[in-house]
Formats: sequence, C-alpha cells, structure tokens
Amino acid sequence: MLDRLYSVTLALVAELAVTRARLDTVERLLARRSVVGAEEIEAYRPADAEEVEARSRLHSEYLERVFREFTPATRGDTPR
Repeated sequence: MLDRLYSVTLALVAELAVTRARLDTVERLLARRSVVGAEEIEAYRPADAEEVEARSRLHSEYLERVFREFTPATRGDTPR
C-alpha cells in the first residue's frame, strides 16, 4: 500500500509541476501582450454549461491519471 501512495504522490507532483510551469508561461505571455491581467484570471467564472462540462471533464481525466495506481484494472488485482 505504501508503494501505491508513493506512486500517487509522484503522479501529483509531476502533474502539478507541469501545470504550474505552463500556467506561469501563459499568464506571462498574456500579461506581456496586455491581453489579460492577473486580476481577470482570478475573477474568471465559466460562462456557460459547455465550459463547466469541459472543466469537469479535464478534472475527471486528471483524477484518473493521478489515482491510476488504485484502479483494479490497472493493477490487475482488487483494492484492499
């Protein structure tokens, strides 16, 4: 079980590191071009159901990647 928790932790760290780097890049490019500032990013809310669904889908895919180690089909056994 400890090995699985370690795998999940590494997956989270990797996902977060990539996400933070990409987010920093996007925010800097947008600010540099005076397209969107940090205040607008912080205040953003999805405009419609399609945007909410897209975010929900991204969230679900992320959780699947992170918790893959706990999925019986991936491990080949049943959870304990």
